[in-house]
Amino acid sequence: MVDEIVKSAKAQLSERIASPLIGSFAISWCLWNYKFLVILFSYASVSHTFVLVDTIVFPSIWSLIFNGVLFPAATTFAYIFVYPYPAKYVYEFTRHRQKEINEVRQRIEDETLLTIEESRKIRAEVIQTEKAHQEIVDRLNGEISRLKLEMTNGQPEPPTVPPAVDESSKEAVTPTQLAVLKLLENAGGKMDENILIQFSNESKVKTEFDLHELVKLEMINSRTDMRTGKVTYEFLHEGRRILLDSAHYTG
Repeated sequence: MVDEIVKSAKAQLSERIASPLIGSFAISWCLWNYKFLVILFSYASVSHTFVLVDTIVFPSIWSLIFNGVLFPAATTFAYIFVYPYPAKYVYEFTRHRQKEINEVRQRIEDETLLTIEESRKIRAEVIQTEKAHQEIVDRLNGEISRLKLEMTNGQPEPPTVPPAVDESSKEAVTPTQLAVLKLLENAGGKMDENILIQFSNESKVKTEFDLHELVKLEMINSRTDMRTGKVTYEFLHEGRRILLDSAHYTG
């Protein structure tokens, strides 16, 4: 029962001390009556301590009323009811100014240009990424060619008769598109778009249209250089076949 009483008393005391009113009043009372604390913790005797308290800290009933009760109570109520208003204004002002500073700092960082070293580093990373991407594409194309070859070898060989000319494929290619294929053939199967347009007898718009149509028909392939933006066209198997069929047909 004694333990329960002690625990209950501790709980009640802790609750009272944690109260903003009690805590603020205690701090305020200590500030107003600091002399009392100095005398209390001095090495004076008990009787001398009481004499000092009566003569220095509370020499009269008015000092006891004002310093002991009224002044600490007024300070406590000012801290609880008045202090939050200026504290709120100061906090909002500080946070607003801090936000403005962060916005200015972010704007300056966004407007800062890259250094030459950073630009070179980014360019090297882009080139390395393009190289790795091209290696993957070449490897996949090689794998596709190998699989096609294996599938062809696994089938029975067709009779050795001259292949018939695919009239439908031939008719799908216009004379101007056939001329583009011949330009690619003369250039070794690969040619820059600007050079193709320069050597073509047709207008730029017509040549570009023919190139796009040949890409759609899967007779040529286009590849864009990410660094320079140049477009290069090269032969595909179907384009070579159409060109050979056309030569055989005209011959």
